[in-house]
Amino acid sequence: MVVVGCLYFISLALGATRAIPHFAKLYGEARVGLPLLTRILLSSHFWVLPMAFTVGAILTVVKKLAEFSRRQLRVVNIVLICLGAVLPALLLWFLCSPLFSLIGKLDEAH
Repeated sequence: MVVVGCLYFISLALGATRAIPHFAKLYGEARVGLPLLTRILLSSHFWVLPMAFTVGAILTVVKKLAEFSRRQLRVVNIVLICLGAVLPALLLWFLCSPLFSLIGKLDEAH
């Protein structure tokens, strides 16, 4: 399971760092006003996301090798859930929110 967890975090890092530049190009060519969180993501994805997902992979290995108290194990599990499930969903939301607002504007214009 440790190997699967590490591969999962590596695939998240690779997928995000490869997909986000395409969104940046799309939004740059469309000249759409971007929300603050989307702009932050587009400007810092190349270092923040690999670092966050590397921390997830390291925590996966450390969780298996180290002895944690019950409270420490809860904290590690919460961090892993946030990095492995919540963060990818937030990334998708931040990347797609300008598209959602554009679709809303197009629907109003119709």
